[in-house]
Amino acid sequence: DIIYYASKDNGAYKIKNDDICKIHVNPFKEKIRLLISNFFFKEHDEIKNNPLIGQVIPCGSSYKAGLIAEGKGDLVIKRGPQTKQWDTAPIEIIIKEAGGIITDSYGESIKYNTEDVYNRNGFLIW
Repeated sequence: DIIYYASKDNGAYKIKNDDICKIHVNPFKEKIRLLISNFFFKEHDEIKNNPLIGQVIPCGSSYKAGLIAEGKGDLVIKRGPQTKQWDTAPIEIIIKEAGGIITDSYGESIKYNTEDVYNRNGFLIW
């Protein structure tokens, strides 16, 4: 029942119950709210015990980006090549317009329109 959307240079927005509000990421906090996959919970075992992690929130794939965009989460880490360009392209504009950042695991921009459509280096959203 939630729609997130954005357009270049116009900000990011959330629609819920016919109410539209502008959204923005939260500034860095002492304790990070880490958003992880409902299906790949074990892949973050070593991260969950990090003293910087204040809360671990399991949730669905695209929803993680929306939560970060509206300031209800702080970090998404996706390692490995399980996602494709069409998984990250729609969320990238929303994250950027909300003041967030999305990169590959090495801090580089995610590449699009390439022959290999996999995000081989995973991605980070914050």
